[in-house]
Amino acid sequence: MANKIQLPTRGQPVDTSFLYKLADAINKVGEAVDTRKGKSYIKARATDAAQSGSSTANTSIFASVFAVVPAAATVDATTAPVTVPIDFKGIAFQAMPVVSVTPITIGDGAEVNKTAYVTITDLTASQCTAHVKFTGTGSVKNLYLHVIAVGTPV
Repeated sequence: MANKIQLPTRGQPVDTSFLYKLADAINKVGEAVDTRKGKSYIKARATDAAQSGSSTANTSIFASVFAVVPAAATVDATTAPVTVPIDFKGIAFQAMPVVSVTPITIGDGAEVNKTAYVTITDLTASQCTAHVKFTGTGSVKNLYLHVIAVGTPV
């Protein structure tokens, strides 16, 4: 802290200049941590009314990585989608959060990983299901899902 307020000595008479500096510093701290400055716009479904103007302090975020398939599983365009259950691990959202699921390769991946796409189903306030489908052929290697859910907490 650059402008540190000097502490008064014991028995020092009341100093209005000191009290002014103290009150001013408290006000500046209050302005710096004011949660009303950042606003969120959350709309989980097209039919929902947007919860606009919510404070960003009133937003919960879940982010995690999930493995898609066992190492070296062979897939092609006719393979049934791989189902990955996603639990938001105890984060309680008031309603369905906005969820994004992205397939990623961590480390040495396979060419078929680049053909993966994800569909999200069964979305609730506490979980969802991701279905991973492949348009290419090959052995899947090091394929994961990045999951981010943002919503209003309970």
